[in-house]
Amino acid sequence: MYNFKAMKKILFLLLFTFFSVASQFSWPLFPFTALTSNFYEYRTTHFHGGVDLSTYRKEGLPVRAAEAGEIFRIFYGWYGFGKAVYIRHSGGYVTVYGHLRKFENKVLGLEDLIKKSARAKGTKYLGTCYLKRTIKVKKGQIIGYSGAMGAGGPHLHFEIRKGEMEPLNPLFFLNAPIGKVVFGKFILEIADSGSFVGMRPTRFHGRFRKIGKIYRYEQIPVHGCFRFFLEAYEKCKGRCGVYSIEAYLDGKRIFHYKGEKFTFSENYLAGRIFNIAISSTKAPFYSIPEFGSPPICIRKGRHSLTIKGINEHGKVSVASLKLVHVLPPYKNGKINTKLLKKVMVKRGEDWEKTNLDKIKNGEVFKVKASWGKYISPWIVLEKGEALDSRETVEPLGVEEHIGWEKIYVDNTFASFPLYCNNRCFLVLSPREKGRVMKNGFSIVVDDSVSDAEFSIKKGSFPGVKKASITKAKLSLPDGVIPVSPFFIITPQEALLRYNGKVKIKIPEGSEPNRVGIFRKFGNGWAFLGGDREGQYWTANTKLLGGFVLARDILPPKIKKVRLCRWGIRAVIKDNGSGVNPPKIEFVLDGRKYIPDYDYDSGRAFLDIEIPLGWHILIIKAQDFVKNKTSVGYRLKVI
Repeated sequence: MYNFKAMKKILFLLLFTFFSVASQFSWPLFPFTALTSNFYEYRTTHFHGGVDLSTYRKEGLPVRAAEAGEIFRIFYGWYGFGKAVYIRHSGGYVTVYGHLRKFENKVLGLEDLIKKSARAKGTKYLGTCYLKRTIKVKKGQIIGYSGAMGAGGPHLHFEIRKGEMEPLNPLFFLNAPIGKVVFGKFILEIADSGSFVGMRPTRFHGRFRKIGKIYRYEQIPVHGCFRFFLEAYEKCKGRCGVYSIEAYLDGKRIFHYKGEKFTFSENYLAGRIFNIAISSTKAPFYSIPEFGSPPICIRKGRHSLTIKGINEHGKVSVASLKLVHVLPPYKNGKINTKLLKKVMVKRGEDWEKTNLDKIKNGEVFKVKASWGKYISPWIVLEKGEALDSRETVEPLGVEEHIGWEKIYVDNTFASFPLYCNNRCFLVLSPREKGRVMKNGFSIVVDDSVSDAEFSIKKGSFPGVKKASITKAKLSLPDGVIPVSPFFIITPQEALLRYNGKVKIKIPEGSEPNRVGIFRKFGNGWAFLGGDREGQYWTANTKLLGGFVLARDILPPKIKKVRLCRWGIRAVIKDNGSGVNPPKIEFVLDGRKYIPDYDYDSGRAFLDIEIPLGWHILIIKAQDFVKNKTSVGYRLKVI
């Protein structure tokens, strides 16, 4: 017999506990504005540990304590959260408020406390500062004012943690309007040589369309093994990350995650759930199945891939993709004549239309295959000596061989598997000196890379024990001069659990002044800096990609200088190693100040009262390799 009274009592206690915790906190912006980013979203090297609240691109909105507690920690830096307050609450909870413009000073005296600590340490940016005496605050009490310090434009970053190291999803404690999951673009990418997706030997790009209540895409021809990368988001003020995604192949679950909580030691798992090689914070791609799990393999029949996206309110969105097995256009030296669409033979420098039975031994020819609306890239062969496309090698390159010409596969440098677009040719010609087949492409094999090394610790990324290094041609920003060759270190989709070390040899006769290691980052370059170790320059990184040892020869640029009654404003930017914020100085009428600096926008600002009349202002700035600039102004405050 069930003890219904006991069960009712337990249920009551559970509900009481849930609602008491859920009602414990309030939003730090009142009235509530809107979500612009969600918990557990993709960030370059980690998960997003909280939510971002819109400040409507404004600064100076009052930020209030979400619950009564005590301020025990403050962060002040030009990176990360910029200015942040940490409050400890009952029950072991901690709330975090990031990217503030100012700390509250009138009642709490936080600005005065920071200035006193800075003078004692001899630096403006204190980093993490634990208070010797905690400061008690009431629920709803103002603790600071919103801003844009650190990463991103004006907004408020808000977190709820269990202790200091375990972020929790704030939407489990606080209600916020958030829409259903939307499915957008997707990519099928081959996982081994000889596989085809959408009649292509590398990648197939598609986009889901909503038909009725379900997102759909017409059936796609596939052969072999591949991974599925999906763009998905929840509707908020912009795009928010998805709380939970489940994927099923013919009813069997192959992927599942929930954005409920994590510890900071688990940040590396972002590189398993997201494909960081093609993701951005605005358009992340979920990896299905996650890296480290076997890929999807289809070698016969028809199959269904179903994806469920669930938001924090339990609303479900569904996407459906039909997959049909079709034999590839070329395999093991044989052409699939059933799919043949076009045949051309090379005569001199030109290609002529022909039939298969008219091709003579030794002639170079190319074929194009089709299945429905899906058309393969050109497949280049030589009669009698076609090379098996399954042959692979470790080194990677970005060139393919078409006849006797070299053409870049894509404008982006390639990682495994190679990128492809409409210009792609699948090359199956005989082996040449210095060339072998990789994923159906003829690539340059460079075994002479001895002036760069990369060390990876065991267990850093599934299946990756050693990085591959090849030389490449890349362009640097103005004022940055390469000292070493450019190196591409792959696989680029790897987010390492532990720091790897890149070592680039300093060329003989080169003076390592104003130099550092630069890493290709999206459309730009990130300055890693590093140190000299004998004949090498070394730097630590968790991300792979393009690397070069380069010299920065240009100082920062200063522009848009303004002087007014309430302070000084300027924009200071550097396209090379970057502005070094602690080295910025505003010298006003002979008195030196160190301003706050917003790294994303390049804004340097100082809030002080300035009397009317003429003033002499000197602005000094320095980058991370010690290029200096100094500009003087005579300005009038009216």
